[in-house]
Amino acid sequence: MSSGEAKRKKEEPLVVSNPREVLAMLDCIDSMVEVLAYMNDSRRKRRTYVRPEHVPFLETRFRDFDEYLSSQTPEAFLQYTRLSPEEFEELFDHLGGRLHHASTHAAPIGARQRMCVYLRFVGNGFNFTTLSEEFSCGKATVSAIVSEVIEAIIEGETHNAFPPITRSYLEEVAVKAQEKFDYPHAVGFLDGRHVAIKRPYGAIETFMNYKNFQSLVLIAVCDVDNRFLLFDVGQPGQLGDTSIFQSSSIKTFFDECDDVFPETRDLGDVGPVPYHILTDDGFGQGGARYIEPFPAQFADTGSKRRFNAKHGEARKVIDTTFDILQRRFAVLQKPMQLEPTRAGRLITSLLILHNIVAWREDVAAYVEKFPPITESLVPLQPISQSDGPEEARLTRERIVQHYDNLYGVVV
Repeated sequence: MSSGEAKRKKEEPLVVSNPREVLAMLDCIDSMVEVLAYMNDSRRKRRTYVRPEHVPFLETRFRDFDEYLSSQTPEAFLQYTRLSPEEFEELFDHLGGRLHHASTHAAPIGARQRMCVYLRFVGNGFNFTTLSEEFSCGKATVSAIVSEVIEAIIEGETHNAFPPITRSYLEEVAVKAQEKFDYPHAVGFLDGRHVAIKRPYGAIETFMNYKNFQSLVLIAVCDVDNRFLLFDVGQPGQLGDTSIFQSSSIKTFFDECDDVFPETRDLGDVGPVPYHILTDDGFGQGGARYIEPFPAQFADTGSKRRFNAKHGEARKVIDTTFDILQRRFAVLQKPMQLEPTRAGRLITSLLILHNIVAWREDVAAYVEKFPPITESLVPLQPISQSDGPEEARLTRERIVQHYDNLYGVVV
């Protein structure tokens, strides 16, 4: 190898994408530094692992967390971590092994404490500096812990949070939608939001949305019980109008797995009506499975406006689900101080946590326990309205006729 090649090789940066590898490497490097310091220091003074200003607080830095977890006041723990003690312990049972580190110094941060750091970050929206001060550790340590827990949640809990979508499950959703909203054959509710992020280096225009802030696009489908069924996150904000749905993983899934929809059945005596997903304006261009309301210029009768009202009332469930997600995890209420790829992974971990809780209990029932939303997620920009594809128009007209048969024609 020539000297030039050796120099170039020496200058090449080491790239490690796995947060757990980063933490392990930092521990290893720190241990090596300690050994070298000991060997080279004539006075045999051992290098301290933590900053001197943090030393007085090592024994108490997680005191609030420990007291909340062991106390008989689950409400206080819920406010502190955004999970109940039972939810926290269940999550720890699943993730603890992925977050465990061998003790290499006198003040290690345990698996439960690592989960606490992550939950304080996402639940309260604190920045790394604030958490560094709260837990008496460096900002780099906080950042690495957050990344580690994100990946542990995604790797360990995705299959629990998002079980396979089946025809029988979608049939259950349709029955509940009929009972709750008086809307027939609805198996899901679709919409999208812009999630604000900090200004990315060198790609400002790419992530700038129609509201003039940088964002990632989140598109999701939920069920009647505020559980997310599918989601697509990570597209830059510049692409954030409803036409982005055409290239989303959600549309790809339903296009390739159309057989998960229940078999088309007659709706009363108006004829066959396929099972479908309710969408806002613009998403209906996805095809016959996506039913949007009548555009204003086509809602020219009382019966059509009644359909729009029924459709809108049912579709609100996706708005409510986004609100629950954002209210529990306040990190979504301000620009995320993360680069886009990492922000997308964080959002994914939040959707997983939301669903884990939603499979256990009614998440809408106690959302009022969390502080109100200070800044809502911004909807996607609607594209120019049309009346949708022919098959979707026929479905809509038959549901209008169904309501006319039940409740009478409205002129």
